[in-house]
Amino acid sequence: MVARRTLLVLGFVGVLAGGGWVYAQQRSASRPAHLSAQDYVDIQMLYARYNQGSDFSDTAMWMSIWADDALFKPGNQPMTGTKELAEFRASRNAAAAKGGGQRRHQNSSIVLTPTPEGANGRAYFTLLDTSAKQPVIASAGYYDDTFVKSNKGWVIKSRILHVDPPPSAGQRSQ
Repeated sequence: MVARRTLLVLGFVGVLAGGGWVYAQQRSASRPAHLSAQDYVDIQMLYARYNQGSDFSDTAMWMSIWADDALFKPGNQPMTGTKELAEFRASRNAAAAKGGGQRRHQNSSIVLTPTPEGANGRAYFTLLDTSAKQPVIASAGYYDDTFVKSNKGWVIKSRILHVDPPPSAGQRSQ
């Protein structure tokens, strides 16, 4: 009788312990990973390298930030992979060389959120046309980004560009 009761208690404790272990594993798997301070710095450098690679027509710098199978969607023209991204950058660099104006990208309000796969990011952008005496805003909006770690370090897996619509005539005067 005592042996039977002991086995029952041990079985019950085993079931509780096993259930607790399964619950803890599921809970930790659903929690996003942690980003270190260095991760934040490295990801913010991707924003800077994107901007300067664009602004100075530095294709190597601009291409270094992307995953090999990255998706870039600057409007209705999505591009995937290094070949399409390189062709896009080459066409932009050619337009800039023909007098497309001098432009400067600015990012602000960068928010990074850890995910199990890496990180998501959102940042405002402002594109300034600095070719005239007084810089003017050429475009503004925000990026929705997905970052992953690769053999190159952190890279952009996807970037969706959201351009703010121009203000209506009534909004400009407010």
